[in-house]
Amino acid sequence: MSEPSSLKSVLQISLSQADTIFNWANVFVVLSLITTLVATVVLIWVTGVRERYSDERIAANEFLTAQAKTEAAEARERTAHIEGENLKLQSRLEAERSARLLLEARISPRRLTSEQKDSLVEDLTPYRGQRVKVFSPHNTEGNEYAIDFISVFKRSGWEVADTGTSTGVAFIEYDVDPRGIQLAVAPNAPAVVLASVQALTLALAKEKLRSPEPIGTPIDTTEGWIEFGVGVKPPQSED
Repeated sequence: MSEPSSLKSVLQISLSQADTIFNWANVFVVLSLITTLVATVVLIWVTGVRERYSDERIAANEFLTAQAKTEAAEARERTAHIEGENLKLQSRLEAERSARLLLEARISPRRLTSEQKDSLVEDLTPYRGQRVKVFSPHNTEGNEYAIDFISVFKRSGWEVADTGTSTGVAFIEYDVDPRGIQLAVAPNAPAVVLASVQALTLALAKEKLRSPEPIGTPIDTTEGWIEFGVGVKPPQSED
């Protein structure tokens, strides 16, 4: 019975003590509310600050991204412009090169290359024994070109007519100098001569030395001979 009475005595406080405890409890409650309010305000403020910095970072990133895209577009435009200028320059250089080659082709003397000579010999050798007369106007360029063909005819086993000149080229004065290479045989030439001149025509055309033009009437109508005339260099021709 003593223990309950002891506990009861402990729990019993005076009115003044209860008021004091109540007042302190209210103070604690108010402080807690104030602390909560302050913490809430601080959280809201800090959250706003963080969001502002986040927005600034996002805006900065977007600005840098847009700037990078603009710079990339400008770089592509500059590259395209440079490529266009390079193409124009390349076209001009190619045009100048073509014009230079055309000029060189016009003014350079005609000569047979080693490859052309070998090809002609290969095509004409089956007709060895054929007789040919080589004519040319009296000019240095045509004379040198005619000498090249004389060497081909001799290598092919063809008989080159004796013209009484040191080169074997017969010089003829024309009222109007012929241009390019001219071939002629007598109208009543034997079939073997016609076959030979046909082979010669095809061989020259293959090497782009003469287009397959008609065969003319010879100056000397002696049967069995092919007349091979080397005219002056045409203004625009591969002959």
